[in-house]
Order: sequence, then C-alpha cells, then structure tokens
Amino acid sequence: MEFQLPPLRERGDDLPDLARFLLAKACSALDRPELALSAKALEAIRRHRWPGNVRELENSMQRAAILAEDQGPITPELLAIEPQAGGEPGAEADKLSLEEYFRRFLLQHQEEMTETELARHLGISRKTLWERRQRFGIPRSKGST
Repeated sequence: MEFQLPPLRERGDDLPDLARFLLAKACSALDRPELALSAKALEAIRRHRWPGNVRELENSMQRAAILAEDQGPITPELLAIEPQAGGEPGAEADKLSLEEYFRRFLLQHQEEMTETELARHLGISRKTLWERRQRFGIPRSKGST
C-alpha cells in the first residue's frame, strides 16, 4: 500500500493546525508555558513554500518557542522562514541558523540582561548558557551575573 502525502505548501487549511500542534509540542519539550501564534505569523506560515516540509516547520516552531517572550504571541520574526514575494528581500535574521541567532542574541543583549534573564529568554538553563558560551568562545561580560 502506498500513501501520497501532499507537501505542506499544498495542505492549506491543515497547516495552521499542524503549526499550533508543533508549537505546543516544542513548548512542552522545553518546559515553557504554551504560546500562541499571532495572526501575522499564521499568514506567514500559510505563504511560505516549506521546502523542508514538516521538519522545517517543526524546527521553526522550536526556534520560536525558544526565542519567544513568555507573555506574547509568536510573531513572524521568530519563525525564521524566508519572506515571500512582497516581503523584505534578503531579511538577514530569517537566514540565520539557530546557533548563529543564539550567538547574536547573546552578544546583543548580554550587557543589558543578567545571565538568568538571558537563559530564560533563550529557553535554556544557566548551565547550558555557560556551556554554549564556552563552546562559542564568548566570555561572560563583567556586568552580567
């Protein structure tokens, strides 16, 4: 028996439900409060072509869950998906790997946030933050504790 599953870009109405499911799964795995997708994020999900199919969508939801603020909905900027025609061409933040985003976030915010705040915003423990600092060679700034 053979199953033919259409790619995500052809799934239409199923896509927002699948995105919500994968976001809830990511939040649960990260022990974070459940997050919601904003209307603009849902529109960006519908418009994206999803060349990586479900794995790309799952990675996008995991990244958003890690980077999202606890209280607000997920915005298109947190999804790390390529903008479609009419969007900002070559938006640099959308092309970053999760590791590179982590590095940039850390360097950008380490002066204004404590280590605890940085770890919370990144959805990781302070120990994991310390380990990644070591791996990337980013010393802790003098002001953060």
